[in-house]
Amino acid sequence: MELAKSLNRLGTESAFSVLAEAKKLEAQGKEMIHLGLGQPDFMTPKHIMDAAKKAIDDGHHGYVMSNGIPECRQAVTRWIKRRYNVDIDFNRILIMPGGKPTMSYAIQCFGEPGAEIIHPTPAFPIYESMINYTGSTSVPYDLTEDKDLKFNPDKILSLITDKTRLLVLINPNNPTGSFVEKKDIDFLADGLKKYPHVTILSDEIYSRQIFDNKEMPSFFHYPELRERLIVLEGWSKAYSMTGWRLGWSFWPQHLIEHVNKLLINSVSCVNAAAQFAGIAALDGPDDSINAMMEKFTQRRELIYKGLNDLPGVECSLPGGAFYAFPKVIGTGMNGAEFARKAMHEAGVAIVPGSAFGETCQNYVRFSFAASRDNISQALENIKKISGHKYIARMQGAASLALEVMINNFLFGNVGDNYQINKSLESFANGGLFGQGLGNGNISKSLPDAHSDFIFALIGEEFGILAILIIISLYLIIYLRIFFIYKLYEYSNRRRIF
Repeated sequence: MELAKSLNRLGTESAFSVLAEAKKLEAQGKEMIHLGLGQPDFMTPKHIMDAAKKAIDDGHHGYVMSNGIPECRQAVTRWIKRRYNVDIDFNRILIMPGGKPTMSYAIQCFGEPGAEIIHPTPAFPIYESMINYTGSTSVPYDLTEDKDLKFNPDKILSLITDKTRLLVLINPNNPTGSFVEKKDIDFLADGLKKYPHVTILSDEIYSRQIFDNKEMPSFFHYPELRERLIVLEGWSKAYSMTGWRLGWSFWPQHLIEHVNKLLINSVSCVNAAAQFAGIAALDGPDDSINAMMEKFTQRRELIYKGLNDLPGVECSLPGGAFYAFPKVIGTGMNGAEFARKAMHEAGVAIVPGSAFGETCQNYVRFSFAASRDNISQALENIKKISGHKYIARMQGAASLALEVMINNFLFGNVGDNYQINKSLESFANGGLFGQGLGNGNISKSLPDAHSDFIFALIGEEFGILAILIIISLYLIIYLRIFFIYKLYEYSNRRRIF
């Protein structure tokens, strides 16, 4: 059977692959500390669970409106009013089964061949996955250029062209834990006034997990941008409701009808019991959030200090969320090798940076949504492998780095061999006749595709036939050189005799 080529452009979320591998090792008897998944290790507050139970007991079992029950959407607007002092029409709020549908629908609204979508790297991987899936052009801005892993507003504005449809912002950021403060968001928002054709998708799902009592600079604060603003929010991180699959988003008025159709065509609606639980969460006390942030603050300090004490590891101080994103290349390992050794030798499940973008090969992500005891033990276990590799690096840094790079390139597992995987996807996407000059998508995400991966670029844009022609030309050149050499050799022999 022949499948749609667009399926080859879909990525995945490696945190779940890490979880599956860790669970497999646990089943074999290996002890494992889980610092991979991004979910709080707290119970959903009791008053929220009680609200869901009551909704079930009251008979809320059937279909509801695709955009969410009015009571839930109104609860969202009440929360926005309390938090940001902004009045929002509840009809601009859509209730979603988590945060991913908002990402997907927003990119589907604007993504198509020829369109450009600007997004951060590293970032939650579903963003780039959906951009590639729609055939639009991925335009990343690299957070690793800043030592604190924050975005540069000037850099973002410089990337906007007349083809830019959508700008994705994630603050606080997953996986880096970086937090961009209000003055920089003010600067960016002011600059965006010059580009009325660009819609902003502001991912604010970690808005309740900000450290040091800093203000959340929500894009709700900029009314002049509101008619081209999408805000992604929800309950999962703030209220420990990751498995409830409940989120909400704000949309420009002209997109409501279109997104509602996408909802109807995909998920129908979010179950009523979860929505009543969401109402109880937003209208109820914040005691659980405050208690959670006290614990996260303590854990942040522990993991920040502990990671920087490891030989060859550098980590910036997380400003929000519950992630640390250290650079580990100083150990003599890249992120993928470090994560692999952490799991198999130290019994600690973490996610390699390569899962979040091509610029992050030398990083790993730690989730500190775990107990202090588990974090301390994980750091102690990892110290043994990082210390050993650090000594090896000091003894022969150049040769070790080269060995790691070559082995990773040729033999890495999924997430390690990014270039190889993308190259193969390029060939598959090109098919027999290719996508046409300048129409390749996968090859645009390859580093130095114009040089190091020129063959993959040709394969996607011109197809297998073009590859065969090139190989044939090389063969003809080789044969011609061979025959010239033989003729020269024969002439010399005749001259001698």
